[in-house]
Amino acid sequence: RILSVSIQKLKESLREMALLVGEQLHERYLYQRSALARQFPFMMGNDVWKGGGALKPNDKVGSVLDSGTLGIGFIGGHNAMYALYGMGHGESTAAWETLRECLVVLNEVAGEMKAKYHLNYSVLATPAEGLSGRFTKLDVKRYGKIPGVNDREYYINSFHIDVKEEVRIADKIRLEAPFHALTLGGHITYIELDGEAKKNIRAIVKIVKLMKDNQIGYGSINHPIDTCRSCHYKGVIYDRCPICKSEDIQRMRRITGYLTGDLASWNSAKRAEERDRVKHH
Repeated sequence: RILSVSIQKLKESLREMALLVGEQLHERYLYQRSALARQFPFMMGNDVWKGGGALKPNDKVGSVLDSGTLGIGFIGGHNAMYALYGMGHGESTAAWETLRECLVVLNEVAGEMKAKYHLNYSVLATPAEGLSGRFTKLDVKRYGKIPGVNDREYYINSFHIDVKEEVRIADKIRLEAPFHALTLGGHITYIELDGEAKKNIRAIVKIVKLMKDNQIGYGSINHPIDTCRSCHYKGVIYDRCPICKSEDIQRMRRITGYLTGDLASWNSAKRAEERDRVKHH
């Protein structure tokens, strides 16, 4: 009974917050419409925004922005489910279904906002690179440290299974795939490998096919990309270069949907997440 009430309260709070975010997005859209075309020389000069190429430098951007997307994003699905069930949606079928219901609520709000303003509202499974760590600090200050919920430096990306959870490749894909259809503003499911992908082409093909068969909208296979800055050897490098023994190593990793330079350039929250990621088999 208590759990049922908590779930209902969560969905009501989620709907209320999503409506607030939707209205904020509309306010921002109205402000952005007043910008001048000359403020976006690349976008307008290359007609990246539909109709932008026809604007004169001092014309307001106006309805050119209508082809853009207003994304209602979220992070921490795993953390929220752990707060309710004491386990994540990768372990609990009930938690998985509750998270799915939460995303249905977000999609309902996106649909309502779309009908109200005739703009492209969508639900975005955002990694929130900057907010992932900031939100945990704010929540610890407000609620105290709650084991399994906000006791790390980061919240888990959107609907992803906990990065620390030992889960088979097939199971991770199966569990995350249905959420892609509920996050049309952007999503990703990634698999972490512990070796060089080019040395196991057959496994890569199997993973890609599994993603396709499960209707993964955007899938990634992550593997180490290390380069010795001294002798330029490329491969999986642990503590030091196997060729020249240098410890000056560039470590490139996928932060979420894209590769983002050297690992050292990530903020502390995302570096902590990367350290916690288990390899999938």
